[in-house]
Amino acid sequence: NVGSNAGGGIALADGSDLTIVRGTFLYNGSDKGAGLQSSGSTITATAVGFLSNFGIGDGGALCLDGGAFTGEYLLFSANVADRGGGFYSDDSNVATVEKSVFVANWGYVTGGAFECEGESVTLTASVLRNNWAPVGPDFACADGCTTLLTNVNGYNSSDVSGCTAPAAVRGGGVAWKDMV
Repeated sequence: NVGSNAGGGIALADGSDLTIVRGTFLYNGSDKGAGLQSSGSTITATAVGFLSNFGIGDGGALCLDGGAFTGEYLLFSANVADRGGGFYSDDSNVATVEKSVFVANWGYVTGGAFECEGESVTLTASVLRNNWAPVGPDFACADGCTTLLTNVNGYNSSDVSGCTAPAAVRGGGVAWKDMV
């Protein structure tokens, strides 16, 4: 599926609620949120795969512009975008991801696996492996993003210093956009 502007697989408008259980977003394309794009909606996802989606701008698999996201047992693999190859979150979102895997996602500019801007993100009991971007191959943060990473593995220990304040140096897996 290809979306002309947002959400090649699904595009949600303000105030929508969506629950996905055991689904797959595969081979979708769009300017942003190639698999799933949400503007001000509430999403709950369990046992969902985001595989080989291509976003030209933000969020190869998933792009959140406002609203809230809660997910567990998710797989983000081989997704590509300029920013946030796997997952891009912006505009005061609250995003919580647990027991999930981010592997082989690409961000051409920042955030191979995940990029957040100005919101709260919690990633717990998850794996980050073989993601790539010039800045923040696993995780990129900007604009006051408050991030809590707990029991997340697959990165160098120096890569995760939290994204609650600008870093003094670029991390191999975690970086802040204002450092680019």
